[in-house]
Amino acid sequence: MVKQLSHKKRNTRKVVLISLAAVLTIGLLLVVLEKTHVTNFIALSPSAPASPAKTTSDTDVNYNPPSSNETGLADQIKNQAQQNNQDSSSTSNTAQVSLSAAAQDETGGPIVVRAIVSIQSGNCTINLSGSNYNKDFTSSIKNLETYYSCSLDIPISDIPAGNYTIMLTAKNDTATGSDSQKVEVRK
Repeated sequence: MVKQLSHKKRNTRKVVLISLAAVLTIGLLLVVLEKTHVTNFIALSPSAPASPAKTTSDTDVNYNPPSSNETGLADQIKNQAQQNNQDSSSTSNTAQVSLSAAAQDETGGPIVVRAIVSIQSGNCTINLSGSNYNKDFTSSIKNLETYYSCSLDIPISDIPAGNYTIMLTAKNDTATGSDSQKVEVRK
């Protein structure tokens, strides 16, 4: 009977140790879940400060209508832009012109002239001068969907070989602008 009793004590001790290990494991698991904010078993007391307010990240989209502050700010920016546009149109009649190409692609080929302009309509006058030669060519401003352009291929059949200056002037009723570039004619 003593042997049976000590065997029972061992079994009881095993059951207690296994139960204690299971309780500790479950408790540790719950603490980890609480700390990683997977669960919320521990509520803050009403007097304790709440968790920090949720901040929006740069990728969050606010689908709410604009606040009165946002609307007022937008109107202010729009009015300022309109005022700046009126000021610049009344004081400045300068068009922006940028020659993006003014050269021969191959010897004996035409002079390829391409320009990006800031005005939406009008004409471009291309003046080719140098080597005892001076001639004007005309091209209309074209809308190329994302920008406005003047382009022309100047045949070189009656132009002597040599160095020239191309002066491109874009002009409409309200603005004028120009850009120049050197070019070599090779035959």
